[in-house]
Amino acid sequence: MHLAMEQPLSRPASGYGEFRRGWQVVLASLLGIGLGLSPMPFYTLGMFAPHLAREFGWSMGQIMGGISVMTLMVLWAGPGVGILAERLGVRRVAMTSLVLFGFAFMSLGLSTGSLVQYYASWAAIAILGAGTLPITWTKAVNHWFDRRKGLALGLSLMGTGLFGVFSKPYVGWLIGYFGWRGAYVGLGLLPLLIALPVAWFLFRDTDEHPDAVVRTTTPGGLTLRQAFRDWRFWLLAIALVPISFALGGPVPNMEVILTSKGITADKVLALTPIIGLSALIGRIAGGWLLDRFWAPAVAFVILSLPGLSC
Repeated sequence: MHLAMEQPLSRPASGYGEFRRGWQVVLASLLGIGLGLSPMPFYTLGMFAPHLAREFGWSMGQIMGGISVMTLMVLWAGPGVGILAERLGVRRVAMTSLVLFGFAFMSLGLSTGSLVQYYASWAAIAILGAGTLPITWTKAVNHWFDRRKGLALGLSLMGTGLFGVFSKPYVGWLIGYFGWRGAYVGLGLLPLLIALPVAWFLFRDTDEHPDAVVRTTTPGGLTLRQAFRDWRFWLLAIALVPISFALGGPVPNMEVILTSKGITADKVLALTPIIGLSALIGRIAGGWLLDRFWAPAVAFVILSLPGLSC
């Protein structure tokens, strides 16, 4: 595999001029990420957990084990998706994965009480939905933007925050009217009915569009072997492990944590969307700051805030 060097074709007088040509990719990425594997399981499992516990007698540890299975499978599927995106193109990988992810997520509504089946569904969700992770969508965004890349990435990743804001009331409404099984179907339809059509019409990588700002056909950069020999690669890879644990722990368990302290379900439903709202603000502010200040310092400040709040 070869990591190509990104070279700007042209630089408009204002970096914001890049958005005139690349807003479609940002919008498609926002919806693709927001209705993909990255936020949907984490923001919704806490809503389903009490219903699964009552229906099947499972403990909270067994129910949340689905997230562990999904995470382990993503460790295997993520690099594979990266290879496919290089060979087949990010558009084809992302759109195929949106379809498969939607149906795989619906399969949780067919749970029979077998933990093996339940965990197998989570494994399928991870493998088939790995193409909806930010790795595919942001690859195209990186190619379309140069001077305002941080802001463009922040806007694209804002999809997770938007889903976090609206998912709780939406899931609560679905469960109230259709039960928890119907709610899984309602969630699985979101990537199929919203993200997929938008991606079909708007999502293109730079090699598929003549007006792209950045192309990746210029030789250069690092090969995969060279990247593995660079200490900076391993520093980033190792740092992402505790960050992932810190993010993946509180979010799906927040409903359980709050209700265990005697907070009523209505108040929990009102409080938990604040997580998505804060993520939304953080994405935009973080992207804006990355375009102007030293990225490690920005990351240190932003990551310190949730650490202090916990």
